[in-house]
Amino acid sequence: MKKITFILAALIMTLDANAQNLKFGVKAGLNVATMSAASYSGEKEKTPGMTIGFHVGGYVNYAISDIFAIQGELLYSGQGSNKKTAQSGETKIRMGFINVPLLAEFKFIPTVPEFSVFGGVQVGFNISRKVTWSDGSSASGSKLDDMLKPEKINTLDVAAVTGVQYMFMEHLTVGARYNMGLLNGSSGSGEYKVSGNRHSVFQVCVGWTF
Repeated sequence: MKKITFILAALIMTLDANAQNLKFGVKAGLNVATMSAASYSGEKEKTPGMTIGFHVGGYVNYAISDIFAIQGELLYSGQGSNKKTAQSGETKIRMGFINVPLLAEFKFIPTVPEFSVFGGVQVGFNISRKVTWSDGSSASGSKLDDMLKPEKINTLDVAAVTGVQYMFMEHLTVGARYNMGLLNGSSGSGEYKVSGNRHSVFQVCVGWTF
């Protein structure tokens, strides 16, 4: 009986210690997004412009030590680009993604434990798209709209992630990060085979850790 009581007490203490290392939070912020220049049907688009969006979601952080932690997130992210080609003219692309970053957090400065650096990978799933002319009217029928139809885009996106964060008052966080897309945003088919359209997103955010 004493052994069982000891084992239960040790298990409770272990779970309590692990719970202290586990933190949850919410975050939201600004996206400055673009998509890399694409080449299709022998035509190279001009340097794409940036678009402004937002991201919002939650995260869970597990501290393995005082200087190292693992963080997982679930975010909605508005991305896209402003693109211009000889045939399509100037168009705006707006895409919505559900992104799942898996990050490693490092605290390199012992005297400033509030500052941390992040790095990792992000998997994203496209859930919406809209292509319009620069004046906001529908770009249906344009070459770029055809390239970004649901059946021709890659609904899966993978990005490398790096960033920094600073925590105030043990709860409020302010951070910045860069997501560099590793996969083509669209693939096309036949004569409309596309090379490029990789997502690139710079983010600034605020968060609250509970």
